[in-house]
Order: sequence, then C-alpha cells, then structure tokens
Amino acid sequence: MQAIQSDAKVSKKRPDLAVLWNNKGAEFFRNNRFEEAKAAFNQAKVIKPNLVPALYNLANVYVIEGKRKEAIFLLQKAIETDPNFKDTVKKSSCFDKLRNDQDFMKLIN
Repeated sequence: MQAIQSDAKVSKKRPDLAVLWNNKGAEFFRNNRFEEAKAAFNQAKVIKPNLVPALYNLANVYVIEGKRKEAIFLLQKAIETDPNFKDTVKKSSCFDKLRNDQDFMKLIN
C-alpha cells in the first residue's frame, strides 16, 4: 500500500500515468490482492475517468466482492466509452456470475 501512496504523488505530476495504475492494479489482481487492485484501478479512474481497461478491471473486482450493481455500472460506462468493448464483456468468463442478472443481459445484448 505504501507503493500506491508514493506513486500517487508522482501521478499528480504526470497525469498520463493512468495506464501505469491500471497495470499495477492488474498485477495486484493476479496475486489476489483485491483491495490494492481496487485502489490502483480507482487511481487510474481518477486520472482518466473513461479508461476502459480500468473500468473493466474494477468491475472484475466488484464481481468478486459480490457488488453486482457497481460492476454493471462500470461495464456500462466502459461500453458507452467504447461500444466495441461490448463483445469483450459478452465473451468474458469473469462475468459469469452476472449472466442471470437482467441488467447485465440488457447491457450485453
């Protein structure tokens, strides 16, 4: 967590680092460090609110946490930003837990 805090100072000076935050979050996610992943993805969103990979990745964390509405909201924002991303969401097994959700089905169909 200390690395995230020190990197936050750098990101204020270099707002182009949203992709770095997303990548850092992805690494935390792969290591099952979901709180740190969420913090990193949120930092990417602060820097660049419509960074589609960060929205998608944060939605993954929310699915793991059982926060369906939050996940669907972020996926909707990602698809609104990049309509071609709908196919990625539709095919992703990460969102299998949402397949019975009416709002999710509306989003991907």
